Amino acid sequence: KINIISHKTLYPYCGKKINLHKSSRKWIAKNIKKQLRKKIKFYFEKTEKKKILRIKQTNCNIFIDDLESILKRLPLKTSKILFSPEKKTSIKETNFTVIRSWEELHKVLI
Repeated sequence: KINIISHKTLYPYCGKKINLHKSSRKWIAKNIKKQLRKKIKFYFEKTEKKKILRIKQTNCNIFIDDLESILKRLPLKTSKILFSPEKKTSIKETNFTVIRSWEELHKVLI
């Protein structure tokens, strides 16, 4: 079972007023095959706090994020993977796995 849980404001803080949730759904429809989309639940939360609550509600076993601040707030039972392609991480905790590309994810999950 796959849940994609993202947090985005509904509209950008500055610039052109576009619905970011709608844009994300369009990207998903274009880039993720229909058969796979049927197996995935998508959640777009408006705040980090709501994102954390959703992660806890869905009882995620593994969670991948590019923000250390999100991973630090997850339950201990959740395996945490930091997606950090551009920088060396400053992680002090030993309970994060770091990947620098999506190709590395396959190695981590096997």
